[in-house]
Amino acid sequence: MTGIQNIRVESKQLIEMYSSHRQKVEKGEGVKVAGSTIQVEDPIYRELRRQIEGIIGTAGRVCKDRMQEVLRTLGVEIGFLFKQQDTFGKEVAKLKSKSPELAEYLTQARTKWLERLVLQRNAIEHQGWSLPRVQYVPEHSGKVRVVEPLIDGQPFTDFIAVMVDRVCCFVEEMSAYALQAKMPNGLSISEIPIAERKEEIKERFQLALVGGGMRIWVLFYHDSKFEET
Repeated sequence: MTGIQNIRVESKQLIEMYSSHRQKVEKGEGVKVAGSTIQVEDPIYRELRRQIEGIIGTAGRVCKDRMQEVLRTLGVEIGFLFKQQDTFGKEVAKLKSKSPELAEYLTQARTKWLERLVLQRNAIEHQGWSLPRVQYVPEHSGKVRVVEPLIDGQPFTDFIAVMVDRVCCFVEEMSAYALQAKMPNGLSISEIPIAERKEEIKERFQLALVGGGMRIWVLFYHDSKFEET
């Protein structure tokens, strides 16, 4: 939970820092242009790089290390999720006969975002990858355009926002799924509709009796943002 809380706060601060810097420079504040030479008085590259590496590292550890431990304690094994594709394919095929909803969820998560996160974390920690530098391009108007660095072909602010959001959903939903599976016969959980949730209590799930008239929650993959689920 500490890791999740940290990356949510840090990702917002990171995106705000870059946005503020870009707006300031493009307004002509804190930047000097002399011919083809551009001097930025308050460069942010080192801080961007440090924060990005920290967020990606923590997000990777939360999914691969911490969640494996939590889920294993609750009787759900997901170690194969982080194996090579052939091993993953064999294991998820076995899982489909027992827990098709879990097999589908893990397949979608791996395909849509988790593999990208793991590869990027590995590139940072084992291959010496570093964030490309922020580019400052002179315009004919005399002002400067700021070009955002990319991570895996995506603007870094988008990459970070998406990954942090997906990790939050993954942790919440996999935890709910594992706890649901451990409940006594006749007891389960239901998802509270967003419109009915209390503003002061951020609860998504509530206890429910099987057959008691409430719709029982079933694990499924979605692309909705964490705040919208």
